Amino acid sequence: MSATPTQKSSVFEQVLRIPLGRVTTFGCIGKTTGINPRVVGWILSGMNDEEMSVYPWQRVVAKDGIISALKLGFKGELQIQLLEKEGTLCENGRIIDYEGCYWE
Repeated sequence: MSATPTQKSSVFEQVLRIPLGRVTTFGCIGKTTGINPRVVGWILSGMNDEEMSVYPWQRVVAKDGIISALKLGFKGELQIQLLEKEGTLCENGRIIDYEGCYWE
């Protein structure tokens, strides 16, 4: 699977719009950008360290608040740490108050 530079830029632009303490989904970003949600996930999972320090990638989760990056090991644990540092609590690989912090 590959993404064009334009797709990557579109995804990053949307990720920057997610407010602190809120989360959105791969599907929501896909709908907004016209990019398949799987490609959105692929773009975010392939971010390098510099991109991860600039874009709040941790605010993008799977449907129903699932932290899908947990399957990647360290990156999933990092995502939970970053979310909780922002005040978004997680339990058993999910956002606890998903409905309350979902941003569309």
